[in-house]
Amino acid sequence: MISYKTTKGTAIEIKLEGKKVIDLNINGIEIVKNNTKGNDVYLIENFITINNIVLAKKLNKKGIIRIEMNSELINIFKVETVKELEKLNANNEKFVNNCTKSYEHYTYSFDKHMNDINAK
Repeated sequence: MISYKTTKGTAIEIKLEGKKVIDLNINGIEIVKNNTKGNDVYLIENFITINNIVLAKKLNKKGIIRIEMNSELINIFKVETVKELEKLNANNEKFVNNCTKSYEHYTYSFDKHMNDINAK
């Protein structure tokens, strides 16, 4: 659990798994507890974003709420973003390799087929 105060004096307590917000308390009000979906409260660069009308009502607000992050959260966000990019790049490499193998197999099969036909 990470606890800090924003520059406006808002007390924040947050628990993360990667970039997913699991628990969030704002000024002692429990906003999220044991969140498994991660799509209503999430991190974007420099902010915790609450994108849910029901959760916003807990804070007597309407619409999307953005709360500034402290340096520790910003660093976690950056590290997790790098991890996600590395995973995406690895998946892209696998995809390209599979496509290349399929193309090579196809061209080999086509060339072999043409050679077989021309050999007759």
